[in-house]
Amino acid sequence: MAKTVTRAMLSEAVAEATGFARADVSQIGDRLIELIGEALMDGETVKLTGFGSLQVRSRAERVGRNPRTGTDCRCAPGPSGSAAIPAPAPNIASRRAIR
Repeated sequence: MAKTVTRAMLSEAVAEATGFARADVSQIGDRLIELIGEALMDGETVKLTGFGSLQVRSRAERVGRNPRTGTDCRCAPGPSGSAAIPAPAPNIASRRAIR
């Protein structure tokens, strides 16, 4: 099973590598995530060089099937009815590294 890397683990690793205080690194990381979230909410694409990009994509309503009755039904784009979802797009180097 794959190990999950948490924000705390990333903050600790950056603090050790840079010599900055863990609290300072954690604050910078939190603010970075806030800024990325705000940009995505504004409909902007966020490019992280060497990692990939994040963008908001639209999802259309789709036709689903009730497994009990077999009847078709319309499914909303998301749990909240929102048609916009964040979608990561890794760059080529990241894709190769993952494979």
